[in-house]
Amino acid sequence: MRLAERPDLVVLTPQIRAVLERLIGATDGALAIVSGRPLSQIDGFLTPLVLPGAGSHGAERRDANGAVMPLTGGEKALAAAGEQMRAHAKAHGLLLEEKSGGFAVHFRAKPDLETPTRALVSEIAAADESFRAIHGHMVAELSLAGVDKGAALNAFMDETPFAGRVPVAIGDDTTDEDAFRAAQARGGLGIRIGGTETCAQGRFADIDALHDWLTRSADSGMMILETA
Repeated sequence: MRLAERPDLVVLTPQIRAVLERLIGATDGALAIVSGRPLSQIDGFLTPLVLPGAGSHGAERRDANGAVMPLTGGEKALAAAGEQMRAHAKAHGLLLEEKSGGFAVHFRAKPDLETPTRALVSEIAAADESFRAIHGHMVAELSLAGVDKGAALNAFMDETPFAGRVPVAIGDDTTDEDAFRAAQARGGLGIRIGGTETCAQGRFADIDALHDWLTRSADSGMMILETA
C-alpha cells in the first residue's frame, strides 16, 4: 500500500493480495496486519481476506480465532482531547480520523499546517501522561500511552499460531519503530522501508523492493535478508 491522498483511498493490488495469501499458507496462518488504521479499514483493504490484526496502533486487536479485544479505559481523557483536535481540524479544513484509542489529524492536503498541527498534538500529550504523541507521514496522532504496535506484536507472539516463531516486523513509518523493537527483542527482525533513522536491522529502499522480496519469500517458503 502506498501513501494515498486520503486514508480511505488506499488500494491493495490483486498481486499483493495474492502474495499475502501465499504467505498465509507458507506460515500456517502466522501472518498479522498491525496498523494505525482501524480494523474496519484494514478489512476493507484486504477483502475477502480476514487476517489476525491490530488496528489503531493496537487499541483494538483480533486474534487468529477471530476474537476481537477492544481497548477499555481512558474514555474520558480521550473525549476531552478529541474536542481540541476536532476544533483544530474544523478550523483549518483538515481531516480528523477518530480511532478506538485516539485521534489522527491528516495534513497531507495542507502541508503548510504541519507545524501547528504537530505542536497541538505534542502539547496535549505533554499535559497528560496518559497520552503519547505519534508523528508519522503527513499525520499527527494522539493515542493512549502503552498502546502501540510493539505491544500488539507481543500479544500475538504469546498466542497460536505465532507462539514459538521468530517475528519479522515490516513497516515504513515512525509508528512502526515500536514493532521493530519488540520483534528484535524476541530474537526476530525489524525491516524499515525507506526513511532515515531507525532501530530496524533490515532495510528496503522502497515499497517495490519489499514487494519483490515478499514474492520471492512466498515462492521459496523462506525469508532471507541481509541485515543493516
